[in-house]
Order: sequence, then structure tokens, then C-alpha cells
Amino acid sequence: MTFLDYFSDKADLYAQARPRYPDALFQFIAAAAPDTASVWDCGTGSGQAAVSLAQHFRVVYASDPSGEQIAQAIPAPNVHYSTQPAEATDFADNQFDAVCVAQALHWFDLPRFFAEVRRVMKPDALLAVWGYHWFTVAPDFDAAFQQLILEAVAADWAPQNQLLW
Repeated sequence: MTFLDYFSDKADLYAQARPRYPDALFQFIAAAAPDTASVWDCGTGSGQAAVSLAQHFRVVYASDPSGEQIAQAIPAPNVHYSTQPAEATDFADNQFDAVCVAQALHWFDLPRFFAEVRRVMKPDALLAVWGYHWFTVAPDFDAAFQQLILEAVAADWAPQNQLLW
């Protein structure tokens, strides 16, 4: 599977639009991991999850196949960014206490990614994968939003989004 690069040409806008995740998520990940020495944020984009993980892990390695995304990444002293694909990294065997994927799993070649995860994770390490979906407001609004907006643009979404949804 080739790198499906839908965001590099607008990496600055992507960085501005990406939501942050609640700190409770990162507290949970750190508590569930066997140690908090190192974590890999795979498909980091512009680093929103990486900088939050940095509050709970001693070192964060954050990678993305897009150099343009990495150029927009949020700096943090204990976050090390690199440009590399999820399926073939230069990380050491048994390096990570946790591997995290925030809103990116649907872009990966899953068999190759999971093989890479098995290689780089320490025994008993945690794999945490999450994403988000559309917000809800109220039943009437949600129905109108579905009909007038989501259905109108449905054909323009990449097919990989189906895995997330």
C-alpha cells in the first residue's frame, strides 16, 4: 500500500484544525502501560497527541510519513519527531512501553503495521488506538446535518474512513 497523502499540501491548516484530546485519555494510557519510559505516537500528524503523551511518558517518539506534517509539529523537549511510515520504522526491537495511534489507523497497511507494532513493543506493552466521529447536538439538528452536509459530501471521503466510522 502506498502512502495516501491527502494532507501534506495543507499541513498548516491541518495543524490548526486538529482537536486536542482530554488529558484523562493520556492518564489512562500511562496507567495501563507497564512503564512510562517510552511511547511511540504513530501517525502523529502535527503532534497533538504527542505533546499530551509527553506529560505522562519520559520520552515520546512521534512519526508520520509526511515531512510537511512533521514540519508543523508542536515542539516539546521530550518529543522526538521523525518522518517515516507506520509500517517500517527505524525504531529498535522491544523499544516501547506503549504505541498510540490517534485518528490515523485507517490510513495504514494494517498487516504490515501490526507486524511492526509487535516488533517495536516491549513484552506486555500497550497498544492504544482511538479516533473520533461526528459530534451530536440534538436529534433534529443531527438529522438535518446528516442529510444536508454529510450525505452531500459522502462521495468525496476517502474509502479508508469507513474503517474509522
